[in-house]
Order: sequence, then structure tokens, then C-alpha cells
Amino acid sequence: MKLLKGISALIFLLAPTLWAAPKPVTFFGQAGFGLLVSKGDMNDYVLKVEDKNGVKGNLHPSTLSVLGSTDFALGVNIKEISLALNLQYWTSEQNLTAYPDQTLERDTRIMRLGVEFIYNIFWPEFFQAGLGAAASLVSIKTDDNLFYGADTYDADFTGIGFGFIANIHYFITDHIAMVPALKFYQNCFFDVDAKRIEDDAMNHDMWQTMILVSLTAQYQF
Repeated sequence: MKLLKGISALIFLLAPTLWAAPKPVTFFGQAGFGLLVSKGDMNDYVLKVEDKNGVKGNLHPSTLSVLGSTDFALGVNIKEISLALNLQYWTSEQNLTAYPDQTLERDTRIMRLGVEFIYNIFWPEFFQAGLGAAASLVSIKTDDNLFYGADTYDADFTGIGFGFIANIHYFITDHIAMVPALKFYQNCFFDVDAKRIEDDAMNHDMWQTMILVSLTAQYQF
């Protein structure tokens, strides 16, 4: 009986400390916006393509020099480690690479879906610095950028991206944090989908570097 009373008293004394201790596993969601800059093959090359009848056309990628992007994530924190599913999406009017009329703009959609791995230095303090990596699928779809004479068609580039991430978590409360981040991606586009051209229309991969600077709000629970 005395032993049980002693254990009960110890639990009672330690309860506030155990309750206040950081949870080893938490979940989070975050949403924000960023500025994306891009440079690579899509800024320099026009693809010469043929349809099944051998008729030649020109595919002008969007320049993607500077554009905005949303930045969403859902994930889990396991002590210092964060694992997240990330989505970036935006549409904007973009010029076409090497097109004679540089005033011509086309509606362009860029979407990235990937996973992120972050190591949070200084966890579980209210201020944390994170370093990590990312892998993603990326799609760039542009309206009417494939030209066969007067005929135009939409084109959708598909590729994979590998990235480096650096961010900061500043917790305003126990559950809410502001997260500025720098995300550097190296992307390889290996496929383009469009009417009138074959699936293997790309005779070489196109490499594109993208850098996203974003600010998101995070809710952790």
C-alpha cells in the first residue's frame, strides 16, 4: 500500500513536467506564398518536332523567368525530423522562348507535388533552423505554344526535381509558427504531351533550375 501511495505521489509531482514536455510526434499543416525564379534550357531552346506525317512544328517553352507560387504542406514532426507532402501551384501569363513577337504571352500553369525531409536544429525551442532535401514531380503546361503554321496546340512538360531546403521556424504560440524558406530545385524534364506530336518528341532532356523564396504560416498539433 505504501508503495502504491509513493508511486501515486511521484506521478502527481511529475505530471506538470510531463504534460509540459514537448511531444515526440506532432502533425502540421502550412500554407503560404512565394516568389519563383527560373533559368535553364527552357529559356534557351525551341523544340523542333514532327507529327506522324512528318510535318514539322515549333514548340516554344514558356520563359518562366519570374513568377509567383503558392506553397502548401501537410506533414508530421518526429522530434527533430519533419516529413511533409508539399504542393506548389500557380498560373500566370508568360512570354514564349525565342518567339519572334516577344509581346505575345500565353497562360502557363506550373505544379509541383513532392516530399520534403527537414532536420530542425534547436528543436524544441521556439526558434528553429531547418535544413533538408526534397524530391518531386513537376508539370509545366502552356496554352497554344506548339505551332504548326497557323495551328496552335497546348503542351505539357513533365519532369522530376531534386531540391535543397533551408528554413526557419519562429513559433508565435505553441501551435502557430511563421516559416520563411529558401527552396532550390534542379529539374529534369523528360516528356512533353501535346496533340499532333508523338510521345517521344523530345530528343533530349531539358534541365531547369528553380529557386523559390516563400513565407508560410504553420499550425502544429
